[in-house]
Amino acid sequence: MEKIKKDQKNLALASLVIGIVGILYLVILILYPMITHNPSLNVYTIILGIFICLIELIGLILGIIGIKSSKRKLAIIGIILCAIGFVMTILIAISVFFLVVRGIPQL
Repeated sequence: MEKIKKDQKNLALASLVIGIVGILYLVILILYPMITHNPSLNVYTIILGIFICLIELIGLILGIIGIKSSKRKLAIIGIILCAIGFVMTILIAISVFFLVVRGIPQL
């Protein structure tokens, strides 16, 4: 019996969509305090940041698996967006940690 190899183009597309949503979240996370003039952080922002970081990691894995599909370009773009989103989320989390430890300076 012949084994039929499935095309994993849906994984490449999922990686792309997750990467775009993650980048949009980062833009909102960065711009929200500027628009509202309220730099305070709440628990929901931190929990959502952790959730998005995990989702970006899943998108990165899906992109790596989907790179063998017919939608290789979508997978590569998804990998790049997910990697950027993951790294930026980690950097924002580190900077927020140091702001909380040292205290947010009053402007």
